[in-house]
Order: sequence, then C-alpha cells, then structure tokens
Amino acid sequence: MKNIILAFAFALSIVISPWAVAQKKGKEKQKEEVNVLEVVQAKAKKEKKKVMILFSGLEWCGPCKKFDKEVMKDRNFKAYAKKNLVVLELDLKRNKNVEIKVDGKKDAKISKLKADKIKEVREELSKKFKVKGVPTAIIIDEKATALITHTGSGISGKEFVEKIKIK
Repeated sequence: MKNIILAFAFALSIVISPWAVAQKKGKEKQKEEVNVLEVVQAKAKKEKKKVMILFSGLEWCGPCKKFDKEVMKDRNFKAYAKKNLVVLELDLKRNKNVEIKVDGKKDAKISKLKADKIKEVREELSKKFKVKGVPTAIIIDEKATALITHTGSGISGKEFVEKIKIK
C-alpha cells in the first residue's frame, strides 16, 4: 500500500509540476504585458483630462523638430496641456527604437517594457489611428476614438491649442 501511495504521489508530481511552471510563467508574462494606452487613459480619467498621442521622430524628422519647438515647447500649449491633456509621446529614433514618454517623463509601468514590445505598441497605435506621417498628434476620448487629428508642422502653439480645444 505504501508503494502505491508513493507511486501515485510521484505520478501526480510529474503531471502537476509542468502545469505549475506554466502557470507561473503565464503570471510573469501578464506582469510584463502593460497596455500603454490603458495606462495613459487611466491617468487621464483620474485627472479628468483627454489623451493626446504624438507620433514623432525628433532625431531625424525636420517637421517633428519644428513641431516640438513651435508647439510642444510653446507656453500656450504647455499651459493648455497641463490643465487638459495627458500627452503620450511615441518618438521613433534613428536606430528604430521607440522612446515613450507620458507628460514629458518616462512612466514607471511603461518603462519596464522591452524595446521590441515598445516598437510593437507604436506600430499598433499607428495602424489603429491610421497615422500616415510624422509629426501626428491625435486627441482621443475615453474609448480610444480619435476626436481630432493633426499632421505636420507649420502651426503655432496658440493655433494648435485652438484647433484641439474640445468644446
């Protein structure tokens, strides 16, 4: 009888062990999987703001540099954004990596993502919002529906604020 119990326990451990390992790996993968848009939308909801997603390439894109200088660093836009927007910047680098910032800073949850996952996030959002070029700024609602889209530079911070104001 003792041998039967030992054999049963051994057989059970062989069956359960791989399952337990798979469960642990699944939980670890879930921890790594951060939905960037959900993180940003949760912040916006908490702060009662809209989300602005900015697709850019500040290292290599002339219009992106101009948009950054004339809009993103403009006092009119900064004041408006501080009160009304959570800004998600997806900046494509020369080496094809993507830098993600939320309100000008790296987000603790998002910064844990690996480079390939961050590129994937940018590609998914770019496809979802039909981004054709950079710079592109998109204001979205709580359901991730694009409300306002602006592509290109050649606009002042004040003009941009007037364009994106949601009545």
